[in-house]
Amino acid sequence: MEVNRMAWRNQMPQELRDHLVGKLIRAIFPEESDLPQDQVEQMNVIEDAKTIERELFETATNREEYYNLLAEKIYSIQRDIRQSGH
Repeated sequence: MEVNRMAWRNQMPQELRDHLVGKLIRAIFPEESDLPQDQVEQMNVIEDAKTIERELFETATNREEYYNLLAEKIYSIQRDIRQSGH
């Protein structure tokens, strides 16, 4: 049963997951000019976004839940940014 329940993960294209990592990065840095200029810091941002995406992907039990978790995370990031005044 567990294998069938998680089969959706095998059908999820890596390109789509990469695209969604980009969405997370744009939620954190809405303007390209907001991105860190330092290459090491940029790589850290990308790795952090990949970690968040991977955790949500591994937590979700189906594609719909995965999308919902991503949407909630993006909303949470944007809300936190607005509240901090940035």
